[in-house]
Amino acid sequence: MQIHTGRTHQVRVHFQFIGHPLVGDAIYGARLNARLKELTSYAAPRVMLHARELSFIHPRTEEQMSFEAPLPKDFREALKLCERTVKWRLRAGMPALIPAFSPRRRGIIRRLV
Repeated sequence: MQIHTGRTHQVRVHFQFIGHPLVGDAIYGARLNARLKELTSYAAPRVMLHARELSFIHPRTEEQMSFEAPLPKDFREALKLCERTVKWRLRAGMPALIPAFSPRRRGIIRRLV
């Protein structure tokens, strides 16, 4: 999915609509975040939304402008924690995925491991 325009609220609504609410989104991802906290003891301090790369054509110069930003520290730490927890649960023979996830979501999480 490529976001061309939109404010944070619109992005959050769209991700929730396609079945992928954002981690840390207390409004549109409350159930998913509660289950994430239950499985990993992790509660996101904020909505985990980050633009790794932004590109646009400058309105005056018509020059292609591109910017990149690394993942913030809290984002990297959250990903590491979730990955470790899922791997540990799988090694222990425990369910590592949220049973309410659809097969599509389950596939995405398995690819993250």
